[in-house]
Parts: sequence; C-alpha cells; structure tokens
Amino acid sequence: MISRVLRHHLFQILLFMGAALVVSLLVAMTGMMGSVFLLSLIIGTAVLWLSLKYLEVGVLLIVFLGFFLNIIKIFTLTEVPLGTAIDILLILLFISIWYKSHVENKNILSKGVFTSILLVYFAYQIFEVLNPIAYSKAAWLFAFRQMFSVYMIFFIFSYAFQNIAFVTKFLKIWIVLSLFAALYGLSQEFFGFRDFEMRWLNANPEVAIRYFTFGKWRRFSIFTGPMDFGIMMAFTSVICIALYFGPFQYWKRIFLGISAFVMLWAMMYTGTRTAYILFPAGFVFYAILTFKKQILLVLALFLVAGTIVIMRPATNQTVFVLQTAFMGKKDASYMVREKNKEFIRPFLKSNPLGGGIGSCGMVGKRYSPGSFLAGFPPDSEFVKVAIEQGWIGLLLFCLLFATAMHLGINNYFQVENPRIKAYYAAILSALFMIIVGSYPQEALQLTINIFVGASFALLVRMKDLDSIADSYTTIEKT
Repeated sequence: MISRVLRHHLFQILLFMGAALVVSLLVAMTGMMGSVFLLSLIIGTAVLWLSLKYLEVGVLLIVFLGFFLNIIKIFTLTEVPLGTAIDILLILLFISIWYKSHVENKNILSKGVFTSILLVYFAYQIFEVLNPIAYSKAAWLFAFRQMFSVYMIFFIFSYAFQNIAFVTKFLKIWIVLSLFAALYGLSQEFFGFRDFEMRWLNANPEVAIRYFTFGKWRRFSIFTGPMDFGIMMAFTSVICIALYFGPFQYWKRIFLGISAFVMLWAMMYTGTRTAYILFPAGFVFYAILTFKKQILLVLALFLVAGTIVIMRPATNQTVFVLQTAFMGKKDASYMVREKNKEFIRPFLKSNPLGGGIGSCGMVGKRYSPGSFLAGFPPDSEFVKVAIEQGWIGLLLFCLLFATAMHLGINNYFQVENPRIKAYYAAILSALFMIIVGSYPQEALQLTINIFVGASFALLVRMKDLDSIADSYTTIEKT
C-alpha cells in the first residue's frame, strides 16, 4: 500500500526534494539576503496568482501596498521597487479584466462624458512625451506613472465594484487602515520616532529639515511626508463623519465617530496647515450637499468652537501652527508661494504645452539638472500641472475633476438607496477636499492617488448598483 502511494506521488516528492535542495544551496551561497529574496519571490508569486484569479484580492492588495509602501522603504533604508511592483500589478490586473470582459462580451470602459474626458487627458499626457521643449524623456516616464496609476485604478476598480457588498468592504478597509495610520502617528508624537525612522531622517537631512518646524517634529506616521499624512487624515475623518450620519447600526456609528476623532487628533501633529483648512471645507461641503438640520447644527457648533481656538492666544506650538493656517497674506510662506507664481507666470503664458511632464520640482532637479524649471517649487498640484502641461493640460485637469464632481452630485440626488446615498455624500466630500488641497499642495501622491482613482470608479459605478442594492442591505435601525 505504502509503495503504491510512493510511486503515485513520486514526481511531487522529487519536485519538493529538488526545491529544498535549491533553497538550501541558495541560502548557503548568499546568506540571509538570499533566503529573504527567495521567500519574497515565493510569497509574491502566490499573491500575484491570487490577485489575478480573484480580482477583489488584487484590489485590496493595491490598497494595502499604497498604505505600507513608504514605511517599508523607511524601514529598509533602500529604494524597494514596490512602486514598480504596483505598476506591474495594475497592468496585469488590467490585462486580466480586459480578457475576462472580452470572454464575457462586456465593455470594460463605462460610457459617459467623464470617461471620455479621462481618455482625452490620458492621450494628452502621452502626447506630452513629444513636447519640443521638454528636457528629459526619463523625467516624463517617472512622473507620468503618477497619473497612470489613477487611470488604471479607475478602470480596474470600475470592473471590481460589481456589488454594494464589495464597495462596503473597500470603505471599511480604507477606514481601518487610516485609523491604524492615525494611531501610529499618535505613537510617534507621544513616544517619539523609532530607531529605524531616526536612521532614515539622519540619512536624509534635507527631509529632516523640512519636517522639523517651529521647534517641533512634524509626524508622518507610515507615510514619507506629513503633508500626505495630514491630508489623508483630514478627508478620511470627513468620510467617517459623513457615514456617521448614514443609515447604519449604532455601534458602527460609534466606531466611525471615535475613528474621526482619532484621525483629527493625529492630524494636528502633522503640522500640515492645508489639512487644517481642508477639514472645515469638507465638512461645509457635506453639510450643504445633505442640507439636514442635524448636520447644519453640528457644523455651526464646530465653526464657533474653531473660531474661538483661532482667535484666542496660542497655548502651545500645535495650536500656533493651526492658527497660522488662517493668516492668509500675513503668513510668510504664503507670500513666498505667491512670488513664485508671479515669477513663473510669463513662462506659462508663452508655453501652452508647458515645459514637459516631470520638468519641475525635485523630479526636474533629478532628471533635468541645469534646466530652467529644474528645482522650481510649484507648491501646488494646479501650478505643477500648468508648468509641466501648459494651460491646455491644466484645462483638461480641471475639467476632469469638475466633471467627476458634477456626475457624483447628479447621481447623489438620483439614487434612492440610503446606504448608496451616504456613500456618495462621503466620497464627494472627500474628493472635494482633495481638489481644494491641490491648490496649496502637491496633493496627488501615491496613497491619495489610489483613493482618487477609486473615487472616480465609485462615482461612476454606484448608481448602477442602486437597483440591486436592496438584495444586500436594508436600513439598519439603531
């Protein structure tokens, strides 16, 4: 009996013995790094297979990588090519769903004005590689990946959001990961940076100088910058507040309320003045959109309390930085940014195609040293788009986001399911905050880009789920 079993499984036994021999030789020859690489390769291959076989796994993997990519880089003090890994995963997922849609005879591209504008903008950015005054093709390739991820995520997530259950799962995971980031940021504030974080700061003195302001460290949690962390906390806290007023069970609303409080608390220690402005802006937008007495009352109380905090003398450095966010022209950094805009205005008027994608800021300094735009600090996503893509690109950029907001608001008032209506209000408020935050900051970074692409997909797809959502959920009584 045993001999028959052995003969039957002889190939598998030999395969595992051969694999064990190869692993042993690799570890013996390369040491720990070889074993880590091999283990990563095995796990990565398995995860990739699961992602391609089960689209939901791939979508959630993208979200997890978006949150933890930066902290992995900081921990290892190396440029781990996980950014490239995300790009490859996005391309493979896109090819996979394109094949599935072809087999199922479905159209992967949703029809409508928004999708058309997105494709036109995508084509324009590809055309920018031929910009005659662009200094570097490598800069275009490096910077183009930023918006490329938004396009891929939009198409992939649009296909993945087939039911309201998965939309709910996506929002739950986003909130839980954001809450984890908030708690991690608070641990940095009250217990200090960890050893590997201090090693990273010491290895990057230019970064450390920017993160130490007003005699205090700005906290960045699991991200590489306080700005990313602050904006993330601001708009996700508004998502929690929007869902708090939705048709959900009492214990879920309590969790959302606590999460919003923790995120706002962590946001205060980022020193990101843009985030301080974004939260009230998003809350006001949400209150106007929903126009409910209960929400308007909470908003009024919040604005009164906020005005008192801003007007009274600062009691500590955190409150002082908060107050500087509302100084306007009295703030020195604001005036510097205005002078930079005045300096670059003649260039913008004479170059309708811009200077080429990736031509300014740190990317320009890295790939186009010595050029006119290299190292110029745009300090704004809108200014950056105008410099690199000209007024034509800026027009398409604004049109894309304006169309998304218009589509989402129309769908908000048309859907009937209370859960989907609450989701629309939350996503619209968050996207509005990101748009506002793009004026004073280069807001479209890795994790925020993932949310932007997902938001586009949700605004387009959720209306189609309105008629089938009742099979998944009913209004949850408190």
